[in-house]
Amino acid sequence: MKKVALFVSCFIDAFYPEVGIATLELLERLGVEVDYPQEQTCCGQPMAKSGAQKEAAGAERVFARNFADYDYVVGPSASCIHHVREHLTVIEQTASVRKVRTSAYELVEFLHDVLKVREFPWAEFPHRVGLHNSCSAIRHLKEVSASEINGTPFSKPRALLEGVKGIEFVTPSRPDECCGFGGTFSVTEEAVSVRMGQDKVHDHLGAGAQYIVSGDMSCLMHQQGCAERLKFDARFHPHCPDPERSTRMSDVVKGKSKRLDHAKVAGAFIAKEDHVAFHDKRLWDLCSKRDAQAHGMPEWETLCELASGIKEHTLSNLADYLDQFITQAESHGVIVHYASTAEEHNEIVYKLMSERGLTTLVKSKSMLTDECKMREYIEPRGITVMETDLGERIQQLDNQDPSHMVVPAVHKLRADVAELFDRTIGTDPKNSDIHYFSPKASA
Repeated sequence: MKKVALFVSCFIDAFYPEVGIATLELLERLGVEVDYPQEQTCCGQPMAKSGAQKEAAGAERVFARNFADYDYVVGPSASCIHHVREHLTVIEQTASVRKVRTSAYELVEFLHDVLKVREFPWAEFPHRVGLHNSCSAIRHLKEVSASEINGTPFSKPRALLEGVKGIEFVTPSRPDECCGFGGTFSVTEEAVSVRMGQDKVHDHLGAGAQYIVSGDMSCLMHQQGCAERLKFDARFHPHCPDPERSTRMSDVVKGKSKRLDHAKVAGAFIAKEDHVAFHDKRLWDLCSKRDAQAHGMPEWETLCELASGIKEHTLSNLADYLDQFITQAESHGVIVHYASTAEEHNEIVYKLMSERGLTTLVKSKSMLTDECKMREYIEPRGITVMETDLGERIQQLDNQDPSHMVVPAVHKLRADVAELFDRTIGTDPKNSDIHYFSPKASA
């Protein structure tokens, strides 16, 4: 039996994990036994496309090592799969690396070309759909025919989705025109990117689409943002022939899951001129202090290169170092607990505390526990979490995540903190002295 591994791009892992889960469930529903290598990370595409291809070597080595033993590496991202096939070239091109590159398949091609699926008897989606194909899917992976090339038109995504009951396709006037996302292009050429995204949404809605569907979540996110700012009634959906997931997946893509509306929050912050002035001055001070230290050290660049090399080496050999750490820790009587997900991590912490009758957990600037939402998990279960770092404590009392990993409350004025402490722990609202705050924060 062929060995299949699921590759979930870092973009999907960070913003749309439900798409990775849906991909796994779909493959398993089609009878495929799928492995998910737990130590997989980024394939290196963002660095390579930003002109830092050499710096992608560490990511490439980790990728090649994780997927070396599989016959197929399947991922729901055309651009990432194209990068693996054509541009995973910084590291030595051993037979194992070449095998990984040729084994990489985007989900659509794996379903269409390898499994040869044409029907999804369990799926129903009775809506008018505009199908968006990313540039990588069209011109790199050749999943769809390009309009500028003479030949018989074809579309592998459409051939698959035609196996979903009730679906009706509408065709925009420029079906293979770029939506303007283009990875870092959307940052470096923001105005052009936005206009292209707006045009793309206009084109789909003008054709009568109720949903815009794509296998590329980055394109959908870009178009969704453009549509929301234009206040269009546009709905977006990933390729996912599973009716039980339709509502949940739409909610994820439309932003109904619990995510911070950064644009709205930023707008409110910028409207307060005193906050903006203080924020800019504070960050300028931090940068100035760093630059002063750098200019005072003749060996600064050498140290940076050394640190970069140490980091690359460590990340490339992280699994080995973790094994060494575990061995050393256990040899000194430390009990090591293993968690593969944030939920498992939180369950372990809660179990350890509840079994011992503990009701207070003290922590300081733990990015891991913030990302795992540990406090949100254990506090409703009777465990009080106390931050010892003042900035983190301020954000905790205001029920907000850190706004910066080093200075978590950099956006707040002293007057803001005075008001917050008065509201939450009953301090003097007129006293904004830092020496007054500090002891009160941990009281």
